[in-house]
Amino acid sequence: MSRNASIGDDPISRLSRNLSATSMLQASIQQPEAIHDVALEYRKTQNFRKIGEGWCGIVFEHTDPSTVLKKAKNKENGTLWNDYVMQTRVHGEFARAQYLFGVQRPPYTTHVMYFSSPPESDKWWAENISKFPVEYQEPSHMPFLCLERIPPLSREIREDLIDVFCPEKIREEAKNEAANNDCIARLYLGRRREQNARPQKYFSLRNFPLRVNMAEELHLDTDSLAVQMAIGLAICHWRARVDANDVEFVLGGPSTALNIAPFTAAQLENLPEGSDTTPSSIRDSSGMGMAHLWMLDYDKCRNMMMNEEGVKGAARAAEDNDPYFPKPHMSEVSDQELWQRFKTAYLEASQTIMRVDEIQGEMLELPAKFLREWEDYRKVKIAKQNEIRSVTTSEDGSRK
Repeated sequence: MSRNASIGDDPISRLSRNLSATSMLQASIQQPEAIHDVALEYRKTQNFRKIGEGWCGIVFEHTDPSTVLKKAKNKENGTLWNDYVMQTRVHGEFARAQYLFGVQRPPYTTHVMYFSSPPESDKWWAENISKFPVEYQEPSHMPFLCLERIPPLSREIREDLIDVFCPEKIREEAKNEAANNDCIARLYLGRRREQNARPQKYFSLRNFPLRVNMAEELHLDTDSLAVQMAIGLAICHWRARVDANDVEFVLGGPSTALNIAPFTAAQLENLPEGSDTTPSSIRDSSGMGMAHLWMLDYDKCRNMMMNEEGVKGAARAAEDNDPYFPKPHMSEVSDQELWQRFKTAYLEASQTIMRVDEIQGEMLELPAKFLREWEDYRKVKIAKQNEIRSVTTSEDGSRK
């Protein structure tokens, strides 16, 4: 697996440092001003600016730069409410579990402040509808969530990503594009960048697709990132008891919230005597340096039954999601090794949770059954895809 590059001042070396995985203790000794660099870049605005869009809602930058509004697209289907309920449950369980895994950390999860819906929100809409862009003012009086914003990656990281991955002829245009200030990177550890991709005419850092071979090119510790994903998935399954359907993982800026949860006795045993543990010195960290790994979007999540049927549904959710997780049965040796690292970390995290929660009986076998179900389901899926390609190739050949 890839490891951090030697110290240097070129874009790849800087990205390796700024996006590299570290322990919480290592992150805590960074200079305080570096922690707040991203927060200082926020624009204070009197209007709501669109910064993203998902399946169930449109995301707007709030007048408070640490929060966003997620406005429902449909008032009737209840998807945004499900996002609220599931995200609140997951966030609470992640907070409770953050010290269970030694130096490893779960991904960070966004805190939901509140859910607003009519008729209680009618006065708010009357006062604020003009703050939305004109094209998004209707339909009005829609439910919305107010939640913690995932801060964009810093200017230095954005410009280095452009220098490394953007075609040279459009680099300056990309650096001057205002929308690229809203940069978060979708971390795809289950997909490689296409070798023969078409030349890019436009370069966007919004939801930037950082595929596994690109992470390797930047010398990121993909093992550690895979472990964080595995821990996050295990918490979802065995603590929050949700299937994690269609969740996403992104690299964003460091959280602007400070961690005021007390250390556990086990955590204190691993700290040097006399370590400063005040909130101002130990910031909440998902294990990243200048960036955090965040887990988000729970609108399609469902309750997970603690039986084989629940395991089967969760395995299909993991495989059919966008390729954030490492995948079984990949052709590259490094991808196979990454899957094994993810698999081991998932089992270890699951066992830790079940031991702490004093779970006994047949439920102890479910994590291993989940992984076997995922491997079997993907094997069948690959066979069907190969069969379709074979038929298509034969048909194309017969037409020539």
